[in-house]
Amino acid sequence: MSKPCRLALVGATGAMGEMVLEQLDSQAVPVTTLHPLASTDSSGDTIEWQGKSLRVSAVDDFDFSQADIVVFAASERVVQRHAARAQASGCMVLDLSGGLPGASLMVLEGDITSSSMVVAEPLAHMLARVLPSLEEEWGVAAVHVTALYPAASRGRDAVEELAQQTVALFNNQDVELASFPVRSAFNAIPQVGAFIDAHHTRTEQRVAEQLPGLLQRDDVLVSVTAVQAPVFYGLAASVTLELDHEASEEAVRTRLDTAQTALLRDEAKAGGYMTPIDVIGKADVFVSRLRQISPRRVGFWLCADPMCLNATAVVQCVANWVQA
Repeated sequence: MSKPCRLALVGATGAMGEMVLEQLDSQAVPVTTLHPLASTDSSGDTIEWQGKSLRVSAVDDFDFSQADIVVFAASERVVQRHAARAQASGCMVLDLSGGLPGASLMVLEGDITSSSMVVAEPLAHMLARVLPSLEEEWGVAAVHVTALYPAASRGRDAVEELAQQTVALFNNQDVELASFPVRSAFNAIPQVGAFIDAHHTRTEQRVAEQLPGLLQRDDVLVSVTAVQAPVFYGLAASVTLELDHEASEEAVRTRLDTAQTALLRDEAKAGGYMTPIDVIGKADVFVSRLRQISPRRVGFWLCADPMCLNATAVVQCVANWVQA
């Protein structure tokens, strides 16, 4: 039997907030009261949900005692500014920004392990769908990843900026920079997130920190290069694994099929693989171009819609809370 759930959604007017609402509907989570929240600039706007028009309130003025669960689908700055108030009011806090200090890392099944939980960085989430079954069978000693991030990873403004830059370049006009450090259209930028030292960005560091915990193996080596790609949605990555023990390509393929935590789409023909545009709106992780490089090394291509993937994980947590 489900219990009443009053849900506050911070960032309800943003792209991530809209995806959370979509997943709440698609999973039929019985939310009794929804409080859509956003910045002062967006307060007074309305959103459509379950056939109703709901007025968006300013998060600055919201009394979090009116909610049981608060989902932060906003920036790290917003989370760090308001999460403490939500926690002090007794709310369970679910953070999609990755910026909530001291929060537990959310597991894939949406299990509730604490009152404050943060969704893994999308690339770590994707890898965690694939690697545990291989770790169990052969051991994963090292993970080397080059990941191609979409404009949507920086929010709606970045998507619009990429579109504007594309149009401007076709018309021989100058481009404007706001969301990206350099021109994004028809370009690849080897920087996603701010640099934290001479070698790593914050995005890369988060994956390297989170993945060992998701694999439950502290000694795994994780090397990540995050690249901003000129695509709007869908995250793709080229992955090379170093295993502790020898494994054939066919054995790895069979193991992934058996685990069913990721979907194989891998045919040696044109279109026999997944691309960022193919995964938009899907909550699955897809593996393509699986190949053996050496007896202890395998490579593959990984694709997923990071917003859909992480929104689904958060909504599953909400559903589990309601059913607990």
